[in-house]
Amino acid sequence: MKMKLLYATAVGTLLSITPAHAGTATGQVDMRLGVVTSCTVIGAGSLIDFGNVPAEDVTGLNIDADTTASGGAGFQVDCNGSAVSAVLTFGSGLNDVGSERFMADAAGFKIPYGLYLDPGRVKLADPGRAEVVVLVDGNNNFDFYARIPSGTVLPVGSYADIIPLTLTF
Repeated sequence: MKMKLLYATAVGTLLSITPAHAGTATGQVDMRLGVVTSCTVIGAGSLIDFGNVPAEDVTGLNIDADTTASGGAGFQVDCNGSAVSAVLTFGSGLNDVGSERFMADAAGFKIPYGLYLDPGRVKLADPGRAEVVVLVDGNNNFDFYARIPSGTVLPVGSYADIIPLTLTF
């Protein structure tokens, strides 16, 4: 019986011993979160529609169209967050020759045109042009303007071009 009592006392003593520590070390966990403005292009992009014009030489007359006219649509970007400076870059169209823009039909006939950033058609949006813009929280709309220069011969056909836009923010 003494042996059982001695054994029980020894086990109880071992269970109540706290291990000895040589020291302590402390550290920390740093928490970080960056919340940035996010933007999404609404729809497929922008549309400039010249409509239907008679097949003739437009001597003395420019043919103008823009994204604000009927059938047109501006380049719309929806942003969440604070205002941010961005760069809108215009790529080369499918039918460009050097820095000149052209619309082409299925037969390969080409009609020259200019793409502009302003209604007065002064600020030309050449391929590679980078325009600084400010994006605000909510809907941002960018209108573009186009012109077929006077004196352009207009063969019968359906003409188109696609210009890639890159928005970097």
